Amino acid sequence: MRKFLLYSLLFNLGFATAVFVARTKPQYVVPDVMLALEEAIGEVQKGCPLLFDYAVMLEKENANLNRVLRTMTFEKKE
Repeated sequence: MRKFLLYSLLFNLGFATAVFVARTKPQYVVPDVMLALEEAIGEVQKGCPLLFDYAVMLEKENANLNRVLRTMTFEKKE
C-alpha cells in the first residue's frame, strides 16, 4: 500500500509539474510548433511573399501539365 501511495504521489507531482510548465513556457514543451507559428506570423507580417511565389510556381507547373496533357490527347485522336 505504501508503494502505491508513493507512486501515486510521484505521478501526480510529475503531472502537475508538466501542466505548469506547459502553461507557463509552451516553447519548452512544443518547440517545433512554436517555431512554425513564429515563422508563419513573420511571413504574414511581410505580406506572404513566399506564399505568392509558391502559388505562381504552381500555376506555371499546372499550365505546363495541361499543355502536355492536351498534346497527349491530341496525339491519341490521330
